[in-house]
Amino acid sequence: MIPCFLHMILEAEDVQSKLNVFGPLLHRIMGLMNYMTLLKHRSDIRDSIQQMEKDWLLVERVDDREIMLQQAKLGRLIALISGIIMQGGTLLYSIAKAMKPVTIVVNNDTLTMYPMTCPSYRKFIDTRFSPMNEIMLVVQFMSTFVVGSSIVGVCSLAAVFATHTCGQLDVLYKRLDELDKEDERGNYIVKEKMVDIVERHLKILRTILPYVPSCSSRVCQYCPSRQCIERFRKAIMTNTIVLKNVKSKSDHDYSLKLNRWYLKPIGAWPLASTSSAAEKVVVLIQILVCWVVVCFIVIPCTLYLFFEKESIRSKVGAVAPLLNRYMGLMSYWMLLQHSGNIRDCIEHIEMDWRSAQKASDREVMLQHAKFGQLIALICGIIMQGGTFLYGIAKAAKTATIIVGNETITMHPMTCPAYSKIIDTRFSPVNEIVLIIQILSTFIVSSSTAGICSLAAVFAIHASGQLNILYMRLDELTKNRKEENHVAEQRIIDIVEHHLRILSLQLSRWFLISIGAWPQTRTSSIIERLSSIILVPMWLFMVAVITIPCLLYVFFEAKGIQTKLRPLGPLFHRIMGTLNYWILLTRGKAIHECIKHMEEDWRVTENIQNYEIMIKHAKMSRYMAGVCAMFMQGSALFFNIVGTIKTVNIVIKNETITIHPLSCPAYRKLIDARFNPANKIMLLMQFMSSYITNSSTVCICSLAIVFAMHACGQLNMLHTWFNQLVEDHAKGKHLTKRRIGNIVRHHLRVLWYLTAELPLHSLY
Repeated sequence: MIPCFLHMILEAEDVQSKLNVFGPLLHRIMGLMNYMTLLKHRSDIRDSIQQMEKDWLLVERVDDREIMLQQAKLGRLIALISGIIMQGGTLLYSIAKAMKPVTIVVNNDTLTMYPMTCPSYRKFIDTRFSPMNEIMLVVQFMSTFVVGSSIVGVCSLAAVFATHTCGQLDVLYKRLDELDKEDERGNYIVKEKMVDIVERHLKILRTILPYVPSCSSRVCQYCPSRQCIERFRKAIMTNTIVLKNVKSKSDHDYSLKLNRWYLKPIGAWPLASTSSAAEKVVVLIQILVCWVVVCFIVIPCTLYLFFEKESIRSKVGAVAPLLNRYMGLMSYWMLLQHSGNIRDCIEHIEMDWRSAQKASDREVMLQHAKFGQLIALICGIIMQGGTFLYGIAKAAKTATIIVGNETITMHPMTCPAYSKIIDTRFSPVNEIVLIIQILSTFIVSSSTAGICSLAAVFAIHASGQLNILYMRLDELTKNRKEENHVAEQRIIDIVEHHLRILSLQLSRWFLISIGAWPQTRTSSIIERLSSIILVPMWLFMVAVITIPCLLYVFFEAKGIQTKLRPLGPLFHRIMGTLNYWILLTRGKAIHECIKHMEEDWRVTENIQNYEIMIKHAKMSRYMAGVCAMFMQGSALFFNIVGTIKTVNIVIKNETITIHPLSCPAYRKLIDARFNPANKIMLLMQFMSSYITNSSTVCICSLAIVFAMHACGQLNMLHTWFNQLVEDHAKGKHLTKRRIGNIVRHHLRVLWYLTAELPLHSLY
């Protein structure tokens, strides 16, 4: 496969040659995936085979055995047909391709060789000469047999398991028919037969659900017995039997299937707490390999941009792929850093699936899970497909260069490397680095697709939970109208369900990105280490921009106009640094306010109070979003507009083109007129602008959230006062209790406002 893939990308000259190779290569890739699936699920397959063996051992009646034999013959027939078509088709194609020899000319020597369905890259394996041609031909026949057998194995197992399940369902249908006849005759053994049928039905469900939930339902949906089973299932459910969601495991796996596919190959799928030491070691090796592969491409390409003597056009062409890898690396780092939070959300979703006992709840969750998987699929196709197509299209064409009076043909790269570290102009370094670039593209695209798909799945799952909550509220309203005694219990269920939804609302990433999120005793080691590393790094970066700019204003700028121009960006960074320092010093007070807010949500029991709090929470979230958009967007726009234009300056009779800086640096410390210092300072200015803006955004958003929460609590207090007046006017005896609740809540609000006093410096 690997030599054939390299041949298709690097050696095949025209589109027709590439397309001739694509079909057999894709067939082997699909067969390899089926082979991996068989190996991964061999324990499930073994369990299914053992269950089939038990079913045959338990057969006592001749008519049951005939039904099962009939279905077994059908399963064998389907397996035989799939084997003949798949194995026969691929084998005949390979033999027909290899039977006719081809004559080629190599260095004025005429050779006769057997063509292959999957040609090899000549710089790895030259199959034009004997005996290498015959050896590779035999190896290709063996690979065809292996991938064909894996595909046949998957299809035949699916057919056999599905037809066996249909046979069991037909036996069950026959028993139900007998039960109906016995009931009409008034026979005393009806109850005994009912017990036997229920036991058999549960056994079939245990067989179907863990192993073949999708295949069996698709194959058996046309069987007449399925209609009877559906009627039987509805009959059981109408008898008020509360059943556990036995499909919770398969439903949960389905809802996160694509996310797992994206993140497992790069080691970013969070491990469970019960994972073995070997699994942890494997994931650690995966992470190290991914980091090495991406850094192997990113670092030489960055040096190429700054130090290689190439045209501006060539360097600009490498900026977008390099930026894509940097963003992918950041996404990868965020996935690894927040693996604990992701694992908590996954466990939370699993618990939601496990607690979904009503069929209507499960249908709502399945509907949202399918929509989430659709969005995850679109994310994967766009992000993975776009980057792969760009990389393959770039590498498929060849470029001719002259090195020391020698003409060399090479494959251009999306991320060129600094020639003094890795010279990719010569073979085989050119091909090796090209493969590593494709791998790095896969890693960064998988991390980006993983983040987007996780965000989509988590958000849509939360939307499904809110829809279930709406259904519960609707039922609660109906129960109140009917004066049903279960209304109070439903309120308790709704409150608990709503608290679980709110626990998924994570809005702290701005503070975490600058290391200012308050650390507590329950904070993980990674969170504490990241805060310890980020804070000095960000402060140093802001200082590198601010101090040289101050010295420039005082000692280097000559005219008043020149001194005034950098004052705006300079003061903006100084104020942002002060805000950053305030956030760091007031971390304990911020943590206390957040704890108080969590406690307010937890102690709220009245639905009307919940509506008030949710209304204010939505308003604060909207205002914080607007605040972030204006502050970050305006600063980013100002920096881009200021640096996108170039300025020509003359130094010692030499004209130099540079990008102007919004905060010029003192030349005796940092001379930003020359490359690469100009680009480095430009990048650091963008980073310092993000840091100072983030600190300002965090202060404003915290002020908004805390203030709106306090307003919500005061509005609740106002509502309680109105109810107190109404109860007193009606002469109810609950007045004293209501006064006690109002006083306690008023004291809580006052304590919260007092806790906010140390934060007034934030506002």
